Amino acid sequence: MRVWIGIDDTDSRKGMCTTYIALLLMERLREIGEVIGYPRLIRLNPTIPFKTRGNGAVSFLADVSIDDAMEIARNVVEEFAELEEENTNPGVVFVSEEKVPELRKFADMAIKDVLTIEQAKDLAERLRIPYLSFKNGRGLIGALASVGAQLDDFVYELIAYRFPDRFGKQRQVDEESFYELDFRFYPTIFDT
Repeated sequence: MRVWIGIDDTDSRKGMCTTYIALLLMERLREIGEVIGYPRLIRLNPTIPFKTRGNGAVSFLADVSIDDAMEIARNVVEEFAELEEENTNPGVVFVSEEKVPELRKFADMAIKDVLTIEQAKDLAERLRIPYLSFKNGRGLIGALASVGAQLDDFVYELIAYRFPDRFGKQRQVDEESFYELDFRFYPTIFDT
């Protein structure tokens, strides 16, 4: 079954990244089905007081069994999310393609306003959208919004992850290379 999977709030100010956990989930889902196209990184309201860093949620389309996807997602979140952190409250949603248009208004509000966990749960239950909620489940807001966001235009964001054996260690980066990249390619490349 073709299903949009949205995920949010798996990171903390200390570490981890929702985009990385989404990548791990996609890799594991490829073992049982197909991931279709590119993932979508949706930047939500930047003024949200609960955000950890960039307030981004991720969604992607897959052709998988929802039950299998839910089990794999639960395992990935439990293994990698920063669940011991007070403000990490993951949510994962599994939305059949025909229900995506019904999430558009919610996504628009999540990008501009402050929504409640109850609003997200009510919407998921009203539309019979299967979901996983960890701790208080605040991540359901971003997970639903990432699926419902209508992207008429897009940009690519290159995200490079460290090898796991380098997690928590000081980065070895040539600082000048960032300035050189910015100088040579601005405005095509920015925020390096």
